Amino acid sequence: MQIDTINKQLEILHDSQLIAISDDIKTSNSKLTFILENEKTTINIYLKGVISSRSTNWKFGNIVLDASIVMHPQRVIDLLIFADELTDMQINNKVYLETLQKIHNNELLLFELNPSYGVYYVSVCKSIEIIS
Repeated sequence: MQIDTINKQLEILHDSQLIAISDDIKTSNSKLTFILENEKTTINIYLKGVISSRSTNWKFGNIVLDASIVMHPQRVIDLLIFADELTDMQINNKVYLETLQKIHNNELLLFELNPSYGVYYVSVCKSIEIIS
């Protein structure tokens, strides 16, 4: 699926409530569950082949500002450093540089969830599936 198509589909999450993040370590998959503003529709986002992820500031009643696949080169670097909690000395290591190249080549996706309130979430994964 094209990144522009995924980003367009992710627009539905604006003002939704993130109610759960669940990780399956055996399959390296994560599921994010959202309730849309009308409180009648549930959306699940499946992140498959997760390489790394990090969330901060989980609160009761997390509200989403936006979610997207990030492609801007400097933003990708910043978010990888955040997701992997890298130090300045680790930035030039082989694994980090390979991950950057895979994101640039669309072999990996960098997913970012920005809050209006509550949790901030970043994940590097192989694919994303959105199911409502």
